[in-house]
Amino acid sequence: MPSAQPLQFFLDINVPAGRDQEVAALVEQIVAMTEQYDRRSLSYHFFFNADRSKIFGIEIHADEAALVSHMETVGELAAALFSIANVERVVALGAMSPDLRSALAPFNPVFHEERIAGFTR
Repeated sequence: MPSAQPLQFFLDINVPAGRDQEVAALVEQIVAMTEQYDRRSLSYHFFFNADRSKIFGIEIHADEAALVSHMETVGELAAALFSIANVERVVALGAMSPDLRSALAPFNPVFHEERIAGFTR
C-alpha cells in the first residue's frame, strides 16, 4: 500500500560510445525541468563513471503523487533519453501502488517496499 513516505530510486544507465555529450545534455535538461517544476522532487543527482559509459542516478520524491507528477513533467525528455541510453538497473525503495508499479515495469525495477527503519536529516 502506498504511503506518504519518500520514494527513492537508484538507476544504472548505459551510455552508447560517442553519445555521452548528447546524453549529458538531455540529463541536464531533465534535471533543470525537475528543479523548476517538480517542487516535491527532493533530491535528483546523476553522475558519469570515469569513461562516461555509465550514469548512476539518484532520485528522491516526497511521495507517490510527487513521482507521478515528475513522470508527467519529464516524460518527453525521458523518452528521448531512453531512446539513446538504456536503463540497466533500477532499485526502487518505498511502498507503491499497483498502478505505479505497472508504470515502472518497463524498467524492470527491483522493489524494496517494506521500510524497516531509518531517517533523513
